[in-house]
Amino acid sequence: MNLETCPVTGVRQAAEGIHVLAFSSRILGKSIQPGQFLNIRVEEGIDPLLRRPFSAYRVTPQSVEIIFNVVGRGTAALRGKRPGDVLDVLGPLGVPFHYDTPDYETAVLVGGGLGVAPLPVLTTAVRGAGKSVILKLILGLLKPDSGIIRINGQRTDNMTELQLMKVRGDIGMLFQESALFDSLTVADNVGYRLYEETDMPADD
Repeated sequence: MNLETCPVTGVRQAAEGIHVLAFSSRILGKSIQPGQFLNIRVEEGIDPLLRRPFSAYRVTPQSVEIIFNVVGRGTAALRGKRPGDVLDVLGPLGVPFHYDTPDYETAVLVGGGLGVAPLPVLTTAVRGAGKSVILKLILGLLKPDSGIIRINGQRTDNMTELQLMKVRGDIGMLFQESALFDSLTVADNVGYRLYEETDMPADD
């Protein structure tokens, strides 16, 4: 749990009476798990006195969004926030959803009204569940508990690290967000290792 002063980056109306507030965060955006919530002090003074709880609606490593409808002074104050205003945010709080288990094949997410607020974060997590493990198995960074892994016709799960290095030379990985070289195009990012380590013509 962290207490962070977060600058507001914007407030937009999502539907009649429904608003989305976004704020920057150096800490919370990296630590919130699906289903967790935040306690927000909406004003610096004592009116309103109590913090308001809000589910994390959308999250990136640098920002968080909450969604709310205006029902009182607290949410009315949030609606009136402007970029540069700051919020006193406590979180993440609550027990997160448990989704990363082998006990299901299909996730069915059900919510109504503002009860859907935590579902976008959960949807992103469910879509990505298992991908990191699969990639690590392919690259040989993890060993499987059972079964066989073949890459380009070669069995790799029983290879030594030196043998795996040769196999990895045929694998290209494109990472998301800050792992990309923002000065290069997507094609240049994908082909970066080929440019650096081979004499392959650029047209190929």
